[in-house]
Amino acid sequence: MLVIVAVAAAAVYYPIAVRAIRRATWEGRVSKGMALARQREEAKEDAYDARFSGVNSDRGPGVALSFDDWEVDGWHRFFTRHDIRRLNARVTFYISHPYRLTEQQFAKLKELEALGHEIGYHGYKHRFASRYVQNSGTEKYLADEIEPGMRILEEHGFEPRTFAYPGGLRAPEVDKVLLERFSIVRGTSYIAPEEEAPARKHYCTISADERGKRMVWAYNIDVPLNAGAMSYVLSRVELASKRRRIAVLYGHNITDDKGYWGTVDESDPRYECTQWHEDVKAILEFAHDRGMRFYTMAELE
Repeated sequence: MLVIVAVAAAAVYYPIAVRAIRRATWEGRVSKGMALARQREEAKEDAYDARFSGVNSDRGPGVALSFDDWEVDGWHRFFTRHDIRRLNARVTFYISHPYRLTEQQFAKLKELEALGHEIGYHGYKHRFASRYVQNSGTEKYLADEIEPGMRILEEHGFEPRTFAYPGGLRAPEVDKVLLERFSIVRGTSYIAPEEEAPARKHYCTISADERGKRMVWAYNIDVPLNAGAMSYVLSRVELASKRRRIAVLYGHNITDDKGYWGTVDESDPRYECTQWHEDVKAILEFAHDRGMRFYTMAELE
């Protein structure tokens, strides 16, 4: 009788036990698979790190933040504030259209330079190198876009050491020529060719001690292009902090006027080139609170 009961119980519970074991095994495999997938993603990012960023920095993690064009008044207003100066932040200002600047604005640039910020070069008329070179050639681009603006800046006492391509639209044939004159040439990460940087991944952290890396890719922080993406920007800074890297970021105008776009015609390039005061301050404070260093672009050499 007991044997019959035992056989009957086994017949009932054995399939249940088998299913439980199989489910546990399946869940274990899924969990292991997810863990392996995460490891593969981390390994892939590490591979990008190794290929495009070099080894860890012995100078410490940091942020290299730059601002483009000619919005001198907004930059000066923001970076001379007491609450910003206490962060000891140093950034790079890339000047385009220098012929538009007043003597008062040149004086403001000198004040910013005296505070430790870098004055870089961004072109005479903000011409896109790739298009201009295709139509007119490299020599014409250098004569029309590089030389005139550099003369103006030098006449006002500036010696730009780094250059940022307008729009990030670089021309490989111009890179070599520019790197003979400038210590660093900055492009943009979302336009970088696949073979030179992980395109469209916005992977914009580099190692501070990779001396050979003179082409630098930066991630754009402008509000219209990255609305609601401040968390992503801060995640890049956080990654740089953890991996002892330098997060390379760039923007344009800085304003606290939320009606700014309503006062600028949409054809004006400034319409899509804006950062709010609180967003820039958030980036600076985020890095400062983590003990990160602020680098000018020239210091990436």
